[in-house]
Amino acid sequence: MTQPIDENKYNKSQIYILKSPHSNRFYIGSTIQGYQLRKLKHYYDYKGFHGITPKFRHYRTSFKIIDDGDYYVELLEDYKCDNKKDLLIRETEYIHYYKNKYGDRLVNKYLPNKINTDDLLFNNIVDCV
Repeated sequence: MTQPIDENKYNKSQIYILKSPHSNRFYIGSTIQGYQLRKLKHYYDYKGFHGITPKFRHYRTSFKIIDDGDYYVELLEDYKCDNKKDLLIRETEYIHYYKNKYGDRLVNKYLPNKINTDDLLFNNIVDCV
């Protein structure tokens, strides 16, 4: 049973973009934690991958943006939804849009969810590149 949207943790979902002023590359992601906190977690994972923190992390393509230096995050969309699948579908729409328009400048290697492309609507995509 689905929770009412006002009690659902996914009602504060966000789609964000990581960028660096030293590169034309970018990374698209989604979060329910707030995009500024998610930026910090990308960096924590980066440090874990490089052995700077005690918790090891596997490589993520967002590290390419961190490597470029002075990386920052921008909010693309506040996205109220019912569940993780809906959020990942929306993130996938952004990734497809940016990949089709900007090619390899988008560093995302994998889609967040194996979904049927018929579910993608591409409504109101925000382009801030």
